[in-house]
Amino acid sequence: MTQARWTNPFTPFATAALPLVQRPELAGLVAEVDHFLDGFTRFTTAFPRDPARLVLVTGPSGCGKSTLVQRCARWLLDSFDNVRCVDVSEEPAALTVRERIDVVCGRLADEVGLARDAPRRVFDELVSKLPEDALLVVLLPPLELLAELRWYAGAAPRQVVLFTESSHLRSPDVDAVVLALGPLAPGDVSRFVEARLAGAPADVPALSPAAIDWIEQRWSPIGLSAEALRQLLFEAYEDVRHRGAGEVDLDGIMAGRLRRLLDQP
Repeated sequence: MTQARWTNPFTPFATAALPLVQRPELAGLVAEVDHFLDGFTRFTTAFPRDPARLVLVTGPSGCGKSTLVQRCARWLLDSFDNVRCVDVSEEPAALTVRERIDVVCGRLADEVGLARDAPRRVFDELVSKLPEDALLVVLLPPLELLAELRWYAGAAPRQVVLFTESSHLRSPDVDAVVLALGPLAPGDVSRFVEARLAGAPADVPALSPAAIDWIEQRWSPIGLSAEALRQLLFEAYEDVRHRGAGEVDLDGIMAGRLRRLLDQP
């Protein structure tokens, strides 16, 4: 069996999000889907005149919330001087709200060189440590409890921007900028494919227009997410890579789906 040498352009990263804070060169892979551009534009347009202190990205699982958080944080790093980003988004184990806040604040204290003896005072101490013209961007873990979100909304001081995401807190009654994402819209499949293939080597096969149309017609109407689309295309490209075919067509899409179904217990 022939196996092509090219790398699958839909291979997942170590995290669900594109790690744009650490690797800005990946910005070209960001596809303007799931209302992504609307949320990003809203944030970047408003920030210079009305800086956010807490940004909540909402939407169903797999819709690109973490990537939008990374993209907004990357924009702050690229657009302003004296900006530092601290990523404490690794979700703590199942704990009480108080314990989760203490764990996250303790991690933040470690990152910025503050004592951990009173973790929830970390934001108060940050104010005295940060230069007047500095901006600290903090990527928080996902939040699903309103009480936890309210604590961060009240704790966020000037010079600090907190980013978090939630699959359930869609319209919380807190002082936060809410950026909502959703399922793919018409045309998003093409935009996603073009973004991922634009920077791929020349030997990576194209995706046939018939396959794109089929996904648009069969899968988008049922609420296909960006992550589900990426997984679908990853499977199809893996099938073609092993077969050595020159194009990913509808047969490749169907073969990948069939293999996944057969592999399920």
